[in-house]
Amino acid sequence: MTKKEKDEAKKYAKKSWKDAGSILKRGNILLLAIGVLLGTVLGNVVSSLANDVIMQAISPAFNFENLENWKVGPGKNILIGKFLAALLSFIIISFFIFFSALIFYLIKNAIEMHKAKKQKNVEPQVEEVVAPTTEMQILEELKKINAELAKIKSQEKQDRPQK
Repeated sequence: MTKKEKDEAKKYAKKSWKDAGSILKRGNILLLAIGVLLGTVLGNVVSSLANDVIMQAISPAFNFENLENWKVGPGKNILIGKFLAALLSFIIISFFIFFSALIFYLIKNAIEMHKAKKQKNVEPQVEEVVAPTTEMQILEELKKINAELAKIKSQEKQDRPQK
């Protein structure tokens, strides 16, 4: 391998390292990993709820010791119980996710409605008209008199004959 090829390989490796680092810095991979882990744990919890709690409550109603071991067909080789357990687990997980999303959006919309209502109830601030004090009235009168005197003086200058 020539020196030029080695340098190109180093540049390629550095660029790859930089690109991989930028993906990690954006945080998308980290959030995705957290989501996968939480999904796996949630799946295990709900699956245990379905298999260990609900299925154990349903099994006596159908006279089964364990629904997952229910077999049908010639030679009893079709494991219909496993399928029904998986189907029930899927239904329970679906309802759990749906109701979790429903609760999330109920809370979110309630907060938005509260904010909108709060903004609607805020009355616009109206500047209160302050009654002028005696000093302010005197000052206004003096300004008017000054303006009139200035007009009179300017008219007198215009009326004087020019030399």
